[in-house]
Amino acid sequence: MIKYKTVDRKLINAIASSKIETEMLWREARKYNDFHIVASNFSKMIDLYREYSAIMSSYYNSSKYESLVYHYDYGCSVNTIEKAFNGIKDEILGLRENVLTNQQKHHQDIFEKTRKFELNSTNQAFLQKLSQVTGFDPKRGYIGYGIHP
Repeated sequence: MIKYKTVDRKLINAIASSKIETEMLWREARKYNDFHIVASNFSKMIDLYREYSAIMSSYYNSSKYESLVYHYDYGCSVNTIEKAFNGIKDEILGLRENVLTNQQKHHQDIFEKTRKFELNSTNQAFLQKLSQVTGFDPKRGYIGYGIHP
């Protein structure tokens, strides 16, 4: 792709190395519940992506954010994302309020709760609606679920 000819190979390699190293430190940080372990590397990785987005925004003649959207979902735009999420914004905010209310009511270990998570019909319906609104193509991607903090 043209974009990789636009960005210095050293930066591309630095980003790749940083992602791998940060991922490994993230796993360790989660294991010990100590996120200071990953903080420095995460900051460096963010700085590398800022450098990358500055170069790419110049190439695409767009904002830094838009250039990263292109990077992660080629052909997509900030406008497309805004339209998709504006269509479900109220529903998402309602779900957020519900989650916050329930978190305050129940002081159980969140990890134990998420371990018992099942993809029920309500969750499936929400994912299907989100997929339709965002234009997700199941032939080009995968919707899975798992435990995530």
